[in-house]
Amino acid sequence: MARRTPDDPPATDPLATQPPRVRLWTVAAVLLAIAAWGYLFFGEEGGWVELQDHGARLAELEAEVARLEAQNDSMRQILHRLQNDPAYLEKLAREQLGMARPGERLYRIRGQEAPGGR
Repeated sequence: MARRTPDDPPATDPLATQPPRVRLWTVAAVLLAIAAWGYLFFGEEGGWVELQDHGARLAELEAEVARLEAQNDSMRQILHRLQNDPAYLEKLAREQLGMARPGERLYRIRGQEAPGGR
């Protein structure tokens, strides 16, 4: 870039050639636009940051819904087996409640907790 001499014409800066009042309004408009953008971006209600928080919360809730649906399916399967599978029902009665059929003897070993906490 060549050096400027006093005889060279002044640099052409569009803002510098404007009257001071126009420059003031231009700067004010730019500052207002920046302030409006900042409010929309960081504003407390409805801003982009809040939108990101809601997106994260939505992902958490969707994961919880998926977990609960899987748990619900598992419980439905257990309920179906309880209602329709006598062998499964007998197994639970023996293991969890310590029940025996008539004529059977139930032996408990000392030092171990009985089935079902008895």
